Amino acid sequence: MDHYPSTRDLEDLDVLIQGQADDCHIDTGDYRIWLSRTGIMDGEPYKNTVTVEENIDGRWSEFHVYDGDNPPDVIPGLTPHIFQGEY
Repeated sequence: MDHYPSTRDLEDLDVLIQGQADDCHIDTGDYRIWLSRTGIMDGEPYKNTVTVEENIDGRWSEFHVYDGDNPPDVIPGLTPHIFQGEY
């Protein structure tokens, strides 16, 4: 995988976990990727906000947030290859 998942990539995947306002579409055990069902009018930073969580000692913590319509080229400390085979 040579890019981080976009809104379209995530919408093409099944929902693994449905949260209060987000859907988890990727869970590697170490990282989860969530796509928000809400938007800017609801307080999200982007129309299609993607949140990456990291599992640290059994606790999920927010690692990075990005615009799903314009995925970043680089997320410090995380390569897109970690999600290879996930989508």
